[in-house]
Amino acid sequence: SKPFSLKELTLLVDKLAEKKKVIRRLKEEMESLHSSIQKKERDLKRVVHDLKNPLLSMGASAKRMLRRNRNGEELRILRNIYNSSVRLTGWIEDTLFSDHSSQQIKEEVKEVEIQSMVQQAIDLLKDASREKNIEIQFETSPSIPLVYCQEQLLFRAVENLLSIALRYTPGGGRIDVTVSYIEWKNGGVVEISIRDTGIGILEDDIDRIFEPFYRGRNALTEMGAGLGLSFVKEVVDLHRGRILVQSEAQKGSTFS
Repeated sequence: SKPFSLKELTLLVDKLAEKKKVIRRLKEEMESLHSSIQKKERDLKRVVHDLKNPLLSMGASAKRMLRRNRNGEELRILRNIYNSSVRLTGWIEDTLFSDHSSQQIKEEVKEVEIQSMVQQAIDLLKDASREKNIEIQFETSPSIPLVYCQEQLLFRAVENLLSIALRYTPGGGRIDVTVSYIEWKNGGVVEISIRDTGIGILEDDIDRIFEPFYRGRNALTEMGAGLGLSFVKEVVDLHRGRILVQSEAQKGSTFS
């Protein structure tokens, strides 16, 4: 083969030097991004920790009031407050002290009736939906098999999706929730679908909405940290499932 000329060797050296500069710059950017994410995680955990004591106090107060004689409507409201405070406190404990791994999921799975779990999540948000005059309709196939899953995590994922749908759907809107069973290969697939008539997601944002701390450009008018959808995807991934999204700006979104 023909040997390199001095000019060609010089060009090669220059190219290698330029590549090293690019690699070094990318490495610095990755380290900076990693540091930024770690800082956000520390800040988030600090905020979550600060929420724990008020929630414990709220739950204790609701429990004391539940012991008194009250009518049915007051009991229902107080029971919702107490159950919500207990659930949120448990989630805080998870955030502060747990790192859900595939092995942990495997150890905690049990047979769960998905329809009942979804109905519980809907019931928990009924007061919030009434305040915004948003109708939540729930439909399910007649026979849904029991599903092996980590119930608490899956419940939180469904509740997150419902809460997001409520937050970004204007008053007078509608949310349709369906649970269906699809025969597939040697078994089947249970699908939970949540469709809203909200503000939708811009096309350029759809590919990034499951990233931690990322928020769509048309969602910045509402309070939020950009962690809800990333948590949902993490739960679905841990269960070896799939999450799909269809959306159109100003018309609504469907998460399945």
